[in-house]
Amino acid sequence: ILKKENENRNVRHINEKMGNWYEYLFDRMTENLITRESGLTINVNKTAFITFNYDRSLEHYFSSRLANSFFMGGDEYIKLMKEMLFFHVHGKAGELIWDSQQPHQYGHMTDAQGIRKLATKLKIVYDKSEVDDDVKRLISNAKRIFFLGFGYSKENLRKLGIPIMLQKDQKIIGSGFGLTKHEIELIKYRLNGKWVNNWDSDMIIENSDCLDLLRNHV
Repeated sequence: ILKKENENRNVRHINEKMGNWYEYLFDRMTENLITRESGLTINVNKTAFITFNYDRSLEHYFSSRLANSFFMGGDEYIKLMKEMLFFHVHGKAGELIWDSQQPHQYGHMTDAQGIRKLATKLKIVYDKSEVDDDVKRLISNAKRIFFLGFGYSKENLRKLGIPIMLQKDQKIIGSGFGLTKHEIELIKYRLNGKWVNNWDSDMIIENSDCLDLLRNHV
């Protein structure tokens, strides 16, 4: 993971790897923000990110774009990143500058001792622990829930408290790249609590990648 971070430290390389959906999402979240002062209001979007991945590319991308797009000083974009909600269900490859006073810099390689230290913060897929209650509350209170590149496994849905935490009038939108119509229907049944008002409009799973899904529904 650290090696890949080192190879893809700049935002252009991250965009190429992620099919530009990072770029598209950031641009939509900031499309009406022009000045440095308006950039400081990005968190009015009330967007939270929950990921099962260890890598920190999304946070790094957002922090780099905030600093570069709005000419922010370190204190300003660090404050914004502290307020922006990123949850790593299985941990991540080191704390970043807004997470800790002893961060592990993005893209920075380390020795064997450092790797062992970082590894203690990671959980494996077979870990039976639950996610924090804060994460479940975010899911329960969300107006719209996007699944991007998610596998919809029963184990991961259970960790998130889905479908138990889902509420009436929420909308679920998810990518299902390469899935058949039948497979998409099975996923819908797996996601369905007692909350769905309209099977077709309140729960949308599309055979599309992350970028096309966002383009169609953000």
